[in-house]
Amino acid sequence: MTNKKNRMRLLTIMAVITTILLPANLLAAPQNGPGVVFLPLRINTLDQAGPLTAKADRLLAEAAKGHKMSFIKRGAVNTILKRASWPPPLAAIIPFLPENFTGNVAVGSLTRFGVQISLDLTVYDLKDQAATGVFFEEISSEDELAAAFEKVIGKISAFGQRQQLISEIKVEGNRRIDTGAIRRKISSLPGKDFNANILRDDLKSVFGMGYFEDISISSEETPSGHIVIFTVKEKPVIGSVKISGNDKLEESTIREVIKIRASSIISDREVRESIANISNLYREEGYFDTNVEAEQEDTGRGRVDLKFVIREGKKIYIKEINFYGNRSFSASKIRKSITTSKKGWFSFMTDSGLLNREKLAHDASRITAFYHNNGFVEARVGEPEIVQKNDWLYVYFNIDEGARYKCGSIQVSGDLVVDREVLLDLIKVDQEEFFNRMTLRQDVLRITDYYAEKGFAFSEVSPKSTKNPATRTVDLNFQ
Repeated sequence: MTNKKNRMRLLTIMAVITTILLPANLLAAPQNGPGVVFLPLRINTLDQAGPLTAKADRLLAEAAKGHKMSFIKRGAVNTILKRASWPPPLAAIIPFLPENFTGNVAVGSLTRFGVQISLDLTVYDLKDQAATGVFFEEISSEDELAAAFEKVIGKISAFGQRQQLISEIKVEGNRRIDTGAIRRKISSLPGKDFNANILRDDLKSVFGMGYFEDISISSEETPSGHIVIFTVKEKPVIGSVKISGNDKLEESTIREVIKIRASSIISDREVRESIANISNLYREEGYFDTNVEAEQEDTGRGRVDLKFVIREGKKIYIKEINFYGNRSFSASKIRKSITTSKKGWFSFMTDSGLLNREKLAHDASRITAFYHNNGFVEARVGEPEIVQKNDWLYVYFNIDEGARYKCGSIQVSGDLVVDREVLLDLIKVDQEEFFNRMTLRQDVLRITDYYAEKGFAFSEVSPKSTKNPATRTVDLNFQ
């Protein structure tokens, strides 16, 4: 058997691979050359898909024609797709192909996330139906679509028959990252089946290490099986981390929240986290309109300088604090229980009116406690909502009061070292007009202190409560 080598490249799969069922009479041109037929891509986008669909069809058709490949016109594709399971197996696609077609069928998708676009294609080889090729390209704008199609078609054109066992796995291109660490992320092993789906997952796993800006898989077919080669391109090392544009905050304060450090491999995730941390730092100081961006400067030899560019906005204050669902208490009364305040005459001196998220979260708990201390034992307060309108902030608390309860029966049980009536006299919660959790806590402390005075320093008092919705009362048993 001759040593025929076919190389295929599989890049990171970021979206669901799709396939399309089409009847043979929708083929735009007879196949020739490499014998590859392209089905129109499924378009996944949150925006209007029409313009992107038309552009993708036109560019893919032109690229396929340039490589003497065929492209299926979209035509009745949407109708067929609605009837088919997704993605369909190759057996479901074959009936829609010409009887004498024995080449390759390429199916896939185009997915747009914001301005980022990923192309995912699977190629079925009708001569070897157990084998598939997986191809991926990711671009940053529609302007790069034509070039992306050229790249992926160039890879597909080299795709051919292959044996189904892995004979060897290699890792190439890594200089700083240990080969063993990469291999531990790869589940495919010599002697196992050559499986494109597993290799795709392996590629995802290696990419998930966060150390590489590009990863590809090459497969060389040999008489003993496939030699699978993971080729990685490491991300650059950070030479220095710089900060510019910070007038309101000290550089040392900002550096404390930056995740990434000099001499480390640049991580997109850590850069994003650092940007978010800097933005939140400014927000905590009231600068809600601050914009933070990260810029990289290539210094050569695989190193970059990273600069966080800050465009500081002005301070934005709270104009209103509003409450929804408060039927039993006025907004002014509830407002007295929280520490967050709106802007006042002396805010420039005291920073009152500035938003502090940690303080705001505590305020939600304070409002809940206020209701619990006034009989509303089922009251709940949602996470505060913050709305920015022009140069002001508006804070909203959503309150679910629930029913109002009074104190019901009182019992004491357990290790009673004195007469029951003595302990009952220490309890004051039943003297409140409505059930009050603060008074209940004070009662627990009062009984605990009494036991301590009697020499029981480690006594525990546990109040067990039972709600009675019918009578709107809470029965207590101090155990």
